[in-house]
Amino acid sequence: MKQLLVFISMFCFSPAADAQELKKKWGFGAQLSDRILGLSFRYTLSPASAVQAVAAPFKTKSMDGAGSLRYYGLRYTCRIPADEDYALRIEPFIMASAGLLNIEPVTAEDILLQMNSRVNTTTFSAGTLPVFCTGAGLEWWLGGQVSFSAELDYGRMRVNKGEAEYAFLGAAGLHVFLK
Repeated sequence: MKQLLVFISMFCFSPAADAQELKKKWGFGAQLSDRILGLSFRYTLSPASAVQAVAAPFKTKSMDGAGSLRYYGLRYTCRIPADEDYALRIEPFIMASAGLLNIEPVTAEDILLQMNSRVNTTTFSAGTLPVFCTGAGLEWWLGGQVSFSAELDYGRMRVNKGEAEYAFLGAAGLHVFLK
């Protein structure tokens, strides 16, 4: 196991970088993870690694309907770079993410306005939970400056009755990189 971690670290943190490969250092776009849509900013550290900040300040209903969520977090991505010569490149990657999930319980007025008997009326206090996940996926480069990613993650990112729980999550991202 130690050898695998050393190999991955050497690959991801390699300082050697060609100027042509790093011409797309800054990217911005959107990241969707388990129904939470956020604004995303990416910075390329090397041809194989990048960091990403995600902010989802918009209220999103939790899966159980008992509250709304906001997410703020950081992601680290380690990928296997593809050849730049292809018009449509596909790069596999692994990622790790950590952040804060802000939870606001649904109010009695919201329940009355929705008139929905299926809404969970379990009350819990508002708060902020630390959350994290790890996963793997594929990133498709469309043209030269646009990328679309899809991934499967596992971690503590889903909320049920005011508590974070472990689950498998699907995620997708769309980014445009500056020249």
